[in-house]
Amino acid sequence: MKLSALRSAQAAKQLESWVVPETHPANPSLCETFGEHTFFLDAEGLAIVEPSEPEAELESAVELARIVKLATWANDDRTELEPHERQETGMLIVLSEAA
Repeated sequence: MKLSALRSAQAAKQLESWVVPETHPANPSLCETFGEHTFFLDAEGLAIVEPSEPEAELESAVELARIVKLATWANDDRTELEPHERQETGMLIVLSEAA
C-alpha cells in the first residue's frame, strides 16, 4: 500500500519508524522484491502497512492499517536486511479519523 506524505508521516510516528523515501537508492530494489509499498524501517527491520477492516467498536469513518514485517536486520550495524516470510504483527494503526 502506497501512502501519501501525510499518511506516511502519521504512520511513521505511530510506528516509531523512519519512512524510506521514494528517492532513496534502495527503494527500487525494495519495490522489486516486495511490491509497490511505502516502506518503514525501525529497530527490528522493514515493515509495510496494509488496509484493515475497521474494528466493530470504532466509528466506520476510521481508516485502519495493519503492520506487516518483511525483513529483519542481518547485522548489528543495521546496514543489511534479511527478508523473511511476511509476518502479521497484529498491530493496527490509524491512518485517518472522522472529522
